[in-house]
Amino acid sequence: MHQWDKFRYWREGSLDDVTYLAWMPFRYREHRDNQKLRDLDYRSGWRAFSTWHEDAEFTGFMELVFSGDIQRAARLYGRRQTA
Repeated sequence: MHQWDKFRYWREGSLDDVTYLAWMPFRYREHRDNQKLRDLDYRSGWRAFSTWHEDAEFTGFMELVFSGDIQRAARLYGRRQTA
């Protein structure tokens, strides 16, 4: 399962806040540390994915996570309200 799938499940209510948001410090550190897997570093992989994927909400959420502002990301992009 990709991080984007987890984001969708969280926003739809299939993943609770505690579980989903507990993963975000790991994403923050992966971005900060920018380690390589073969010839691709984390940030280059993110740029390629976010350009190809074109999901502004997921991209905005993850950019806030990468900046270390996980709580703001959760407030701005949290669960969708249903009618």
